[in-house]
Amino acid sequence: MCGRVSQFNALRRFPKGAARAPEKAGPRRNVTPGTPLLALRKNAAATLCSHWLHWGLRTAHRQLANARAESVGDNPLFHTALERGRCVVPVDGFYEWHREGNSRQPWFFYPAAAEEMLFLAAIGQPHDPPVPTVCLLTTAANDVMAPVHHRMPVLLNRAGLDRWLSSAPFSLAELRAFTAPAPENWLRKHPISPAINRADAPESPDLSAPWTPPFTQGELLGSEE
Repeated sequence: MCGRVSQFNALRRFPKGAARAPEKAGPRRNVTPGTPLLALRKNAAATLCSHWLHWGLRTAHRQLANARAESVGDNPLFHTALERGRCVVPVDGFYEWHREGNSRQPWFFYPAAAEEMLFLAAIGQPHDPPVPTVCLLTTAANDVMAPVHHRMPVLLNRAGLDRWLSSAPFSLAELRAFTAPAPENWLRKHPISPAINRADAPESPDLSAPWTPPFTQGELLGSEE
């Protein structure tokens, strides 16, 4: 899954030519479901625009922060959102927790290339009044992600971003290929402070900074010996 992201520097590094949304919510390192996410989509004139969308796609019974990419094309619940509401969420990185026994160690995943950002594939109801909504697509973990969690967001490169935001429909075969786990060389990771465990943690660069836990990395992820 993906239930926490950072939209801090990413808001300053938009793709060239993207129209910016009004500052409805400022840069945040600890963005949680149920709050605004800045997303990119193309308008009728094929111009890339940004929108503030509520993180949590409305359904008949609940709001969904995530949807499984492998099955979203088969589920009637998502047909409209997939056909008309494809969008991309630009982030500096995302957080995930490794569970071992009763402990949960948070990790920060971020772009391998400096000064880059991650583009997360998303679907939503951007024109649904009164509050436009969005959810992130997830897929199986790649080798970078797998030691921490078995799921990860669907990541797009620049070419994939253009295809995802186009108005052309996807076949189920193309959708499944398109939303496969990202290559390992796209991501880096490091453990971070448990301060991120609080959804209302005060805004601070320390939230995503490397942190040395009170145990070894071998103890956390398992020794090969």
